[in-house]
Amino acid sequence: MNQVASPNNDLRQITTAGSWVAVDWGTSSLRAWLIDENGVTQNSAKSTQGAGTLQPSEFEGVLLDLIGDWLHSNAKPTQVFICGMAGSRQGWVEAEYVPVPTKLTELHQHLVSPKTGNARILPFIVPGLCQQSEQQPDVMRGEETLLLGILDELSDKSGVFCLPGTHSKWVEMEEGTVARTSTFLSGELFALIAKQSILRHSLDTEAELDKDVFLVTLDQLKNQEATLLGNLFGLRAGQLLNDTSPQAGASKLSALVIGTELLDMLAKCGDNPPKQVHLVGGSKLAQNYALALQHLGITPILHDADKAALKGLSAVRQGALNDNS
Repeated sequence: MNQVASPNNDLRQITTAGSWVAVDWGTSSLRAWLIDENGVTQNSAKSTQGAGTLQPSEFEGVLLDLIGDWLHSNAKPTQVFICGMAGSRQGWVEAEYVPVPTKLTELHQHLVSPKTGNARILPFIVPGLCQQSEQQPDVMRGEETLLLGILDELSDKSGVFCLPGTHSKWVEMEEGTVARTSTFLSGELFALIAKQSILRHSLDTEAELDKDVFLVTLDQLKNQEATLLGNLFGLRAGQLLNDTSPQAGASKLSALVIGTELLDMLAKCGDNPPKQVHLVGGSKLAQNYALALQHLGITPILHDADKAALKGLSAVRQGALNDNS
């Protein structure tokens, strides 16, 4: 494990004094928010320098470049709470996975603090979660903090959650405890097909979704009249022989990928499919998932990912403050 906690970054130094910074550090992007002592967001910033592009020695410099103007020069260091891939094995410093089942409100008990060369920041990284299973091993980083961020919106702290993205995450939560998780490589597969396969010549992934094509394809999957692998090359052949538009091709590919994921999840539920699914995301992708869920008779409940990340990091910090009081 690459976990190092320096003496000056002791968890007991997490106090209410002054402002602090929340950071969601993904594989391909970085988001930060400056929060004042009253919990009000004073500033925000984004960067394309995701964790996937950095060496461990580069994280501190990238963070300082992004938030340096927010920091005090002659005061106590600013606390920075970070979720996501900065805590991966290839990240800034490894924050070991916490096995499920685990209560989200206990994430703060596993914070890891990297050594810093600049005295103006005091960073703490939130751990990810892992599912230690022979049949279905799984891991996640960042999503656990988003789920913590929407807990107070749930009356019984339970339900089925989907976090669409490069690696789409599904979580079953019971009274605030993450019980089971599943990951689908849906987003990455879509990108590989759309950008690197022969099908790239037949797809316009920047075009608006053709909802009619999307829903017809979803019905074909549901009725076992189509499959992901069996219908992929038809996207190319359809353009060559039937003059199918690149917009329609991309919409059909989206339905094949998303529909396969959703129907797989529903098959695992057997005779007890969820009546509703919580979708955490703010992109067009989340809207496509919502459209597909509605068509399958399941009510989607949308939650904004940025707001969830910020609230989740605030909850982690508050948990640590409560432990230190």
